[in-house]
Amino acid sequence: MIQDIPVDFHPYAHFIIAAEDIKRFNPIASHVLTQVFVDICQDVVHTTTNPAATDFLKNLTDNLPDFPRDGPEETKLLADDLYDSIRSTLRSGKVTKQTAHQLWLCGVLYSVLAGDEAIKRERICKISAARVRKMLLTSAISPDNTTQQQQQPSKLHHVNTELHMKSQKPSKNPLKTFQSSSKINKVNLNGDQPNNASKNTNNNLNDQNGDNGVSFESLMSHFDEAKAMQYLSALGANMSYTPQLNEKCKPSIAQKLDLSLSCLARDDFEQAASFLNAAQRAWKTGKP
Repeated sequence: MIQDIPVDFHPYAHFIIAAEDIKRFNPIASHVLTQVFVDICQDVVHTTTNPAATDFLKNLTDNLPDFPRDGPEETKLLADDLYDSIRSTLRSGKVTKQTAHQLWLCGVLYSVLAGDEAIKRERICKISAARVRKMLLTSAISPDNTTQQQQQPSKLHHVNTELHMKSQKPSKNPLKTFQSSSKINKVNLNGDQPNNASKNTNNNLNDQNGDNGVSFESLMSHFDEAKAMQYLSALGANMSYTPQLNEKCKPSIAQKLDLSLSCLARDDFEQAASFLNAAQRAWKTGKP
């Protein structure tokens, strides 16, 4: 399907691809994802002279019905159900070739929802999808059959524990970024991120120790830029320590890296490389 989408809209194609995936069994949540895609593309289309992009968006918009009133709630219910289902699968020690795709889809659903829990689960799903995909590629998990993980329980346990979250009461307004009209402004194109939740919130991840590695949150908290540069240099990467990173570029770079991760989750390596190169250019030039 990606080949049918104009290249101008490829960075946001995951919304419409996910919408098609769930359309047959949850048309309401599918509509929500499609509307997110349309709203973003309506801003992007003004920056391109590609007539195919204009025609594609017009055709999609003309055939889009009114935004469903219960769209946000249905989307959250689907995301939570899918999340719990994946956790159950991983707890049983069984993984199918669809697990990585389900994690990716779950991450897309959470990406259009508001609240700290949705933000955290979105990141967990994206990272877990990449880990499961890596295990599939290295034959740690059979890509063709459901396989009991007896030979390498630690890898599967690591993915499972990242998905395991303590019980949390739903926030009073977890879907506040959805407007009452068809417009949706959850997707943040300028890279700004909400403040991190308190360490004492109920949805903190379980501690990751020993062979299980570290969680995403722990990694971000303990990231050392100087040590990271030193490590990459030791691996033979051509790293430059100048110019110094412009602090104003950090949100833009973070956004590009996040988009690159989304592309990798759907095996779009060419687009992923494009976002990585864009992040590198932003670092070198000091311009977002």
